[in-house]
Amino acid sequence: MAYIFRLIRANDVDKREDTGVYIGIDVRLADQQITCPISGLCRTEAELEAARKGLHKDLEHTILSARDLLKAPENSESDGMAVSPDMPPQEIWEVLSRIEDEEAFIDQFNRLPADGRMQVAEHVLTQCNVFQGRASFFAQRYDNVSCRMA
Repeated sequence: MAYIFRLIRANDVDKREDTGVYIGIDVRLADQQITCPISGLCRTEAELEAARKGLHKDLEHTILSARDLLKAPENSESDGMAVSPDMPPQEIWEVLSRIEDEEAFIDQFNRLPADGRMQVAEHVLTQCNVFQGRASFFAQRYDNVSCRMA
């Protein structure tokens, strides 16, 4: 497997004598190839580690989004309640809030694409009373980082 990341010396990018590196990737457009920085300038090992963690977090977020897209659509509940990513957030919330089984509720929410989950969460956390009912349960279990319910 070919390596996709490249090390870029700071003086190669900004034509100064600064010491430091960027993490980069090779990009090819038609017959042109260039190594593009995908991190900030790292002058210390701590900055390099922070850049690595940031890239790793971004990759994990992308993998989670891809998994959401690859999941088989299984949006219908046994009692006929179904959510669809093309529904408005308030309508999705109305359907979800009627699901009595907590695991089914969480599963239906987590099956939505990441942007749909964020829109539903914004609706619930800004428009609903998070101190009672399903909105309270949602607020307690929702994770802002992963945009999922635990």
